[in-house]
Parts: sequence; structure tokens; C-alpha cells
Amino acid sequence: MPFTRIETKTFTLGSGLKSVIIPNTMNGILPSQMILGLVSNAAFNGDFKQNPFNFKNYNLSSISLSENGVQIPMSAYTPSYKNNLFARNYLSLFTDLAQHDTNITTDEYKNNTCLYAFDLTQDYSASDPFNNVARSGDISIHLKFDENLPETVTLVVYMKMQSLIEIDKSRKIFTDLKHHE
Repeated sequence: MPFTRIETKTFTLGSGLKSVIIPNTMNGILPSQMILGLVSNAAFNGDFKQNPFNFKNYNLSSISLSENGVQIPMSAYTPSYKNNLFARNYLSLFTDLAQHDTNITTDEYKNNTCLYAFDLTQDYSASDPFNNVARSGDISIHLKFDENLPETVTLVVYMKMQSLIEIDKSRKIFTDLKHHE
């Protein structure tokens, strides 16, 4: 029986960074969908005065993934938040998540709900109810900022994985899950 499994990973980006590459974000069976967001490290780690769900843009100027060395999307998202040029990555929330409405306005997106969605299936069907052929490999994340990061930031990576589970007549359970490091 197919089911959807969710994995999350977090990466700390030190203040003062202007670009970062995170190699081997995912190694092995690849997710069908990824959503990335940047949040204040203090908020993420429990500062009660801050909101851990306030995903800021941090003047990100380029974001892309690479799957086995191939860039996704083919042309990186290149927002310019200072000039209000971020429609492409805003619209990816609708297209890559197969949503007609996310209830997120462009102002909310720019200021506190800035998430980046990537559909990693070959036919852009990660949100469809059927499973795709599992692919394996390596995914890296590439980020560039217009300005140095003003504070330590946590990159939250949400990954949607297609999985299988079987239970035979003697009640033995078989899955395609492997322990990840």
C-alpha cells in the first residue's frame, strides 16, 4: 500500500554569509517534493519573543537545487524583494504544490511566509494520488543573498517522500524505508 512519508532537516546558516551551498542535503531515495524556508535561529530554538513560523526572505537573491548535478529549476529562482520582484517563486507555491489557493497574499509571502516549493518528479505530479518511480541520487541546495545575513538563520527543509508498506498473511511488515543518517 502506498503512503506519503515526511522528513524534515534543518541547517544553520551563520550571520554574515552571503552565499551557501549545502551538499548532500538528501542522499539515496529522492523526495518527490521539497519546501524550504528561512527562519531566525533564535526563534527556531525557542526564543519566546519571536515567532518560529515567521519565514523571512532575508533578501535572498537566488535559490536552486541540484539533483545529481542537474540544476532545479533549470533557471534558478532569482527574486529581488527590495524591488518587489518575486512572482515566480510565489507562483511556485501554487504550481509545485498543485494548489489553486494558498491563502497567502503577496505581502504575507514577502514579509513572513516566504517558502520555496520544488516539485522533483519528472512529470510534475508530486501532488497527484499515484506514485512515481522512485529515483535515487543526491540533492544539494544553493542559496545567494543580496546582503550578508544579519543574524544566524535556520533553513528548514520539508521533504515529501513516496513510500510503500506491505503486510503479508503472517503479519510480517515490509517497507521501503531505510534508516537515514
